[in-house]
Amino acid sequence: MAKIRRWLDERARIAARDQSAKPTAARARAERESWMRFLRDALERSGAPWIGLLLHWHSGSPASGWIDLRGRERRSAAGDPQLLLGVEEDVLYEFALQ
Repeated sequence: MAKIRRWLDERARIAARDQSAKPTAARARAERESWMRFLRDALERSGAPWIGLLLHWHSGSPASGWIDLRGRERRSAAGDPQLLLGVEEDVLYEFALQ
């Protein structure tokens, strides 16, 4: 019986840990807003005309090969943070202040 109790307790701890690791809607929204603030601040401070963001999942070492871009899109860093929800893998997103 004690073995079963320990196993159940361990399963409950794992489930609680996994639940706390899931992003809440509020935390996800705050993270998107933080990214947009970073983009605006970086553009304003650097004077650069744009900043590129690229989402890519490496299957090996980053030096293992080229990234085949599937496209290029221009977006406003002053825009709605929801813009970050539609980011696709291997598309270069150019964020600018205008």
